[in-house]
Amino acid sequence: MHKFFVEKENLDLENRKIIINSDDVKHIKNVLRCKINDRLEISVLENDHFQEYIVEIDRMDEEILCNIIEEKQINNESKIHVHIIQAIPKADKMEFIIQKCTEIRGKRIYSIRNE
Repeated sequence: MHKFFVEKENLDLENRKIIINSDDVKHIKNVLRCKINDRLEISVLENDHFQEYIVEIDRMDEEILCNIIEEKQINNESKIHVHIIQAIPKADKMEFIIQKCTEIRGKRIYSIRNE
């Protein structure tokens, strides 16, 4: 099943609908060639956790309207907490180091200075 991420504003829990109106519309229609009644998996970030929905495509035009079939709460956060201690590097490498530490899900980054 294909998975997409949408903004919380595109979620209508009262009517059990989700609207996809990003660049994903072209991808769903033209590349994946999804049709009405096909199912997708949608993730929405709510309160620092992803809520996942299994949806069925109801309407496709400039945007895609989906009916929520099932919802499930997931927690993909690792139970392992990685703490990184990094000496201050030369030049402008710190931004790159922080980026890579974030990608490996480092919880804390400590910076120390050699004197």
